[in-house]
Amino acid sequence: MSQAELDRVLTEIIAPLIEADDGELYSTPEGLPIVRLHLKGRFAGCPGNQIVESKILQPLIQAAYPEAQLIVSSGAIVPSSAERVIARNNPAPETVY
Repeated sequence: MSQAELDRVLTEIIAPLIEADDGELYSTPEGLPIVRLHLKGRFAGCPGNQIVESKILQPLIQAAYPEAQLIVSSGAIVPSSAERVIARNNPAPETVY
């Protein structure tokens, strides 16, 4: 997996899921195989973050890069080296009449 593929997974799959639940996703550039993510917004301190990590984030990252070591943090204070990951929305399908 390349950094470009990781960025695609983050912007096209994970960030839209997090933003749909009023959260914000941040990534710290560690260099593969370490993937360090930070959850903010509604996810700041949420007790359900362990479920999000184990049932959503980990499987998506592992599917794209099996050797990845995922580290997830959450809270209102974003790590200084983290950058916001903005969801890249797919264009809306055309309406067929």
